[in-house]
Amino acid sequence: MGMPKNGSYLKMLSNNKDGMQQAHQYGRSKALLLYFTRELAERASKLPHKVTINSADPGSAWTPLTAPNQDQLIPRLIQNFGSRAPEICAAALVNGVSASEDAHGKIMQDFDTTSYPPFMERKSGFAAQKRVWEETREEFEAKVPEVKAVYEMLD
Repeated sequence: MGMPKNGSYLKMLSNNKDGMQQAHQYGRSKALLLYFTRELAERASKLPHKVTINSADPGSAWTPLTAPNQDQLIPRLIQNFGSRAPEICAAALVNGVSASEDAHGKIMQDFDTTSYPPFMERKSGFAAQKRVWEETREEFEAKVPEVKAVYEMLD
């Protein structure tokens, strides 16, 4: 599913009509988070006070969130092949939030940095990133007007 030419991308992805499956929306929400975080990191890099912003990917684990996959053969096989203990996933998240400055703006995966997916590196990916940033800004400012000052600082 690409970006809609008109209307809100975020609202389109929030729509459960038209047979959109929760599993697809989970992946799309992860892409939105990567777009937002990469844009935030880029903007924060221009500020005088330095902070490290990255995206941590803890990997998958058998938890109540992934339990529905037990009933489906292919997802169960994939999950069984790649799952980690929840404690390892938790350690990966702690590693992500305690990463050094060289991890700024990157994805932390398997306790190291990794590249963004190819679709994010295309011209359309950077356009999607800007659009996600602007739409998210509109949502935040409409619901929490005080956040406008933060966005102005990042402009």
